[in-house]
Amino acid sequence: MIFPVGWEFPEHIISKLQLTQNDGPDNKKITSIVCQIDDESNINLTIESIVDIVEYNLEREEKEKLLKNKVLELKKLFTATPLEQLKTLKFDVKENEPEYEDEWSGGDVEEILS
Repeated sequence: MIFPVGWEFPEHIISKLQLTQNDGPDNKKITSIVCQIDDESNINLTIESIVDIVEYNLEREEKEKLLKNKVLELKKLFTATPLEQLKTLKFDVKENEPEYEDEWSGGDVEEILS
């Protein structure tokens, strides 16, 4: 599996994996995840970790796009709004509390539902 250039490998995910890096085309590093296939739990851990890496990076990329769009919105707002109104500008961020935990966030769905 080849990960896109610029993707991150968070320590909390890769700490339980074995990674290797090799030189690829254009002097870019190719990161590989190594797994011994003699134990099914190793395979499952590796697959779950790959899914976590993909989800982490897709979310990070989406957040970067959202940030760029919000910056553009703010630039337009600052251009069109008088200074005195801008001085009263406030940001209200609502924090969503999860209604339940699932197995991906560290809880066991079956234990929570029973």
